[in-house]
This record gives sequence, structure tokens and C-alpha cells, in this order.
Amino acid sequence: MVKNIAPHKAKHTPGESVYERYLRTEELLSLQKPEDELTHHDELQFQIVHQVFTRHSDSALDAE
Repeated sequence: MVKNIAPHKAKHTPGESVYERYLRTEELLSLQKPEDELTHHDELQFQIVHQVFTRHSDSALDAE
């Protein structure tokens, strides 16, 4: 039996990977302050590490 299968419609912007959507990269980047508003030179690194750790922890809890 042959079935007609409709083509998959992308739910993301071109060039965006499934992993980027999973991480919600655009949302994370929008939460960071612009470089000229940082109060300390290590602040951006702290934000990035914290965001990655938080996202990783959330995904670990989702897996349970």
C-alpha cells in the first residue's frame, strides 16, 4: 500500500538547527547585556556559564 506523505514544513528559521531551537539560543542571547553595559570584564563570561549550567540542569530534570 502506498501512502501520500505531505512534505515536512519547517517550524524554524532557515539555517537554525534543531539543537539551537532546543537551547533557545536567541532567547538566551537576548537576556545578555550589551558589552558596553557590563560592569565588569568577566560579567559576560559569568552570564554565559550560568545560562549553560541552568539550561543543562533544566534538561536533566526534564529527562527524569
